[in-house]
Amino acid sequence: MTLTQADLDTLAELRKSGKPVVVVLVSGRPVDVTAQLPQWRALLAAWLPGTEGAGVADVLFGSHKPTGKLPMSWPATPDQEPVNHGDPKTPSSPTASA
Repeated sequence: MTLTQADLDTLAELRKSGKPVVVVLVSGRPVDVTAQLPQWRALLAAWLPGTEGAGVADVLFGSHKPTGKLPMSWPATPDQEPVNHGDPKTPSSPTASA
């Protein structure tokens, strides 16, 4: 799964403003945004079910530091999916060690 063209167009318009773009990705499944990561100041993945709006707002507005860990590796390219600890693939971001 990837972002829709409408989402990509909206993010491109926001970047034109010259202000840092922080993306909040609220999804119930993995979404491949590897190609877009260099264009964003930050990415907050708020996974459903279980992530509550108040908790996301606390992180975005600085009253709580994010502490989440990647439960699985973030692939460097879409053809690497799935990529996880122990396989020969080099992920963009590895899993957090327990």
